[in-house]
Amino acid sequence: MKIQPIQTHLILSLLAVLSIASLMASFGVKANASAGTKAKAKVIVPVDIEMKCHVELVGGGETISFTNIPYGNIKELTHVLMGQKIKLTSESSARAIYKVKECVPLTNKFKGHKAQQIFLDTPQ
Repeated sequence: MKIQPIQTHLILSLLAVLSIASLMASFGVKANASAGTKAKAKVIVPVDIEMKCHVELVGGGETISFTNIPYGNIKELTHVLMGQKIKLTSESSARAIYKVKECVPLTNKFKGHKAQQIFLDTPQ
């Protein structure tokens, strides 16, 4: 068996091409990982949102109910509140929520005039 000599310049050229390809692939992966990390870092979703709701109670009466709800469950808030019991004062027994009339984030203003008035009269 006869071994033929390999030309050095061909090997060096091949190594240079492979080295460049490896560096480019490595850079591309790092750049994509970095871009993905930055995109994820920019999206900050609040865990809970403080809400206030104008509610009607079983047996009559209306009040403001305060609650924290996960950000993704805001649309379900009225269903979550209905039937829950709340205390109007520390001495009173709990009363169930019959109907949810309006819910807004704690820092927002109620749209309904009656809800605005009840909110002003509610100790916080």
